[in-house]
Amino acid sequence: MNRTHAAGYSFALLILSTGTQASVLTFLIDGLGNFGSIPQAYGDRIVALDEGIYHYDEQGEGFTPNIEASYTTSGGQDPSHWGTGYGDLVNIYFENNDGNGSGEIVLTADYGYNVVLYSFDMSAYTSVFPSDPTIDAVRVQGCSPIPLFEEINAVISRTTHTTYDFTASPLQAREIRVQFESGNLGGLSDDIAFDNIRFGQVAVDPVDITCPSDYAAPVCVLDFFDVSAFLTRFNAADPGADLNGDGDHNFFDVSIFLSEYTAGCNTD
Repeated sequence: MNRTHAAGYSFALLILSTGTQASVLTFLIDGLGNFGSIPQAYGDRIVALDEGIYHYDEQGEGFTPNIEASYTTSGGQDPSHWGTGYGDLVNIYFENNDGNGSGEIVLTADYGYNVVLYSFDMSAYTSVFPSDPTIDAVRVQGCSPIPLFEEINAVISRTTHTTYDFTASPLQAREIRVQFESGNLGGLSDDIAFDNIRFGQVAVDPVDITCPSDYAAPVCVLDFFDVSAFLTRFNAADPGADLNGDGDHNFFDVSIFLSEYTAGCNTD
């Protein structure tokens, strides 16, 4: 495999030693059949294994009440559910628009938290490939244009599944985008699946936040909403607006905010 690991792991191991939590997206949703659109609310602020029609897994770490999940639909993407047939996986995410060639699941943490990505599985639809297909890329992206992880010409199992495991050095960012590109498969580009996305959350001290001026959605973009959110927190003496960590809300915090805002938010 041709894997390129960017220098995006930052201080994950240090933080992971103090109170991490993790949830697993299994895409088990009551009443959702083949070709059903995955609800955008699936994976949002998980606090239990079973939440109404939504079902999850966890491996002892706890849950992720400060993270929201979304499934990209821009550019013609159609994030959908399928039951079986993708290797040995069941209840999977696939991009249903033939020939689109891309899929993306986005995990976004509240201000003051980071997403921590541990692992995810992929598989190809068994019956349409004579052997394990190679797709253009599998990628994990944060705010920075440099991927946290990237594998070019990724071989995806058609009989069992391919696991991308970062447990030894988990990937971490305020927002994490798990992506694949399968356009090279042409009309079979929809026959690639995601499953068992295991992720956690970790609290980050305001003075350690990589882009402290990024208060409001959309994450990784600085705009008027971030200014408004900062001023609201600052006027309320919210600890999240104490950007130098000295216990006071004063000109120095405003100066840090303006400096960060002007610099932009393109790192993790």
